[in-house]
Amino acid sequence: RLRRIKKEGTIVFDSEHLRKDGGVFPIETTARTVNLGDRTIILSVIRDITERKKAEEALRESEERYRALLELGERIGEAVVMLQDDERGAGMHVYASDEWSRITGYSREELLNMSMVELIHESDREKALERHERRILGEVLSGLYELTIVRKDGSEVPVEVTYAYSSYKGKPANVGYIRDISERKKMEEQLIVTDRLASIGELASGIAHELNNPLTGIIGFSELLLNKDIPEDVREDLQIINREAKRTSQVVKNLLTFARKHETTKQLVDINQAIKSVLDLRAYEQKVHNIAIVTNFDPGLPEITADIFRLQQVFINIVINAEYFMVQSHGRGTLTITTERRGDAIRASFANDGPDIKKEHLRHLFDPFFTTKEVGKGTGLGLSICHGIVTEHGGQIHAESEPGKGATFIVELPIK
Repeated sequence: RLRRIKKEGTIVFDSEHLRKDGGVFPIETTARTVNLGDRTIILSVIRDITERKKAEEALRESEERYRALLELGERIGEAVVMLQDDERGAGMHVYASDEWSRITGYSREELLNMSMVELIHESDREKALERHERRILGEVLSGLYELTIVRKDGSEVPVEVTYAYSSYKGKPANVGYIRDISERKKMEEQLIVTDRLASIGELASGIAHELNNPLTGIIGFSELLLNKDIPEDVREDLQIINREAKRTSQVVKNLLTFARKHETTKQLVDINQAIKSVLDLRAYEQKVHNIAIVTNFDPGLPEITADIFRLQQVFINIVINAEYFMVQSHGRGTLTITTERRGDAIRASFANDGPDIKKEHLRHLFDPFFTTKEVGKGTGLGLSICHGIVTEHGGQIHAESEPGKGATFIVELPIK
């Protein structure tokens, strides 16, 4: 060090010294050469830096904990955020992972200038802010909780959140681990619908059998009377009775289809070809009503084991529903059908540009007798039957809809 001082003139270095009691303490020494007459001496200024070293150690530990928390979230595939309060507001992002950017639709740069509060749906905002304020004060709040995030494009995403109290650059912070639970929510709704359909199915079967007997009598006797010489006004009334009884009989038939477990005849089925056959059947109606069909079929799809006639029943129901609502909405429309492989399943999506489906209706679409059609235009059993058929094949069916973007029905069937 003496050589360094003579060479450089001034040096600064840290070292440790012993106290009289044997304790060790850190010091910072600033040493420089000073000319004093014909002599050159070394002048040293010594400072006790114990407190500074403690602060540096605390900061190092804080940053190590911070990095560990972030790496943990990344490893388990969750979005990670770090939030702090500052002059801009409460819960400002000071860190946002790539996964959080994907979920929200905002870039990392945008997120770092936003508060978490801005992303939370207004129905959850007040409680979420209260929890943040309690955590930032050091209160321990255990457990996961769910809330809804509003993405940059306005769509909503359900997420599951848990937070850990931490500190960053000497200030309190909350590190959040956030998981997108959209798929889990869809599965939960599917299970609820399946359970509900099973219960209603048992009831429907009993009702259908009770109605069948008197309906058979009404249809049969009205047809016998129509073959007799009767006044014209009576004939017209009988025709109405006969027609409405047959319509009711069809409803009962649909009920039994929904309620009864059928023995299915399964064979290797080409999904693309099954959909094409349905489109051929509807070609005339689609032409008359100005319905354009766009197909994006994956030519490399494997065949699956299924009952082709029952699957076609599903596809034709979805297609007819799409046609109806597009025509009702704007007298024409475009139906885009896409098939693709997703892992161990084949996915067929039917996207129409008709009216969007209200959020409160989405969860009831597959309920028996639920319909948004005009009275007399639908029984509300079609999609229930579709749900039963797809479930019977080990698959899933659900609908998606965003404001101004129509509706998409998605059928996923396992590759076996």
